[in-house]
Amino acid sequence: MLRREADRRGIALTDEVIDYLLTRYARDLKHLMTLLDGLDEFSMASKRAVTVPLLRQMLADQGAIA
Repeated sequence: MLRREADRRGIALTDEVIDYLLTRYARDLKHLMTLLDGLDEFSMASKRAVTVPLLRQMLADQGAIA
């Protein structure tokens, strides 16, 4: 579901990013979609591709260090 939603939005999620999310955060759909929303916005604002380092930076900036 996460990959389908990312594809629908035009976000290229690598297996590494998905694995990182699924192994470190709650697997409920609402929580994952909230993370995807934030990651999409952060990626566009920073003009960088979605990667694990970008995800970690976003979470650190939000105070949710993983």
